[in-house]
Amino acid sequence: MNVSNEELESDLNKIDKQIGEILAYTEKKCTSINKNAIHEWSPKLGTIIKEERQCRKRIRKLRRSPLDGDFALRHKYIIKEETKLKRLIKTMKEIKSKGAE
Repeated sequence: MNVSNEELESDLNKIDKQIGEILAYTEKKCTSINKNAIHEWSPKLGTIIKEERQCRKRIRKLRRSPLDGDFALRHKYIIKEETKLKRLIKTMKEIKSKGAE
């Protein structure tokens, strides 16, 4: 069976594309992104989503802290985390919009 170089190159490109899709799907599953997400996924987006979840977790933990301790200091940390969360959400929206372009 004779296969031309063009056919071989075409087949290799198809395999490479499939491997890329498999890797992207795997990374998407590992970061627990909604399977119905319509935006283009990227490793940077996965990192931002992970940071956003951790930030929300820290805010919940600070808000549930026991009623002893320095309230002003805890409030300061909550404000700091909320500011970081807003920045992360803004960055996430920018990444998603760039993926759609």
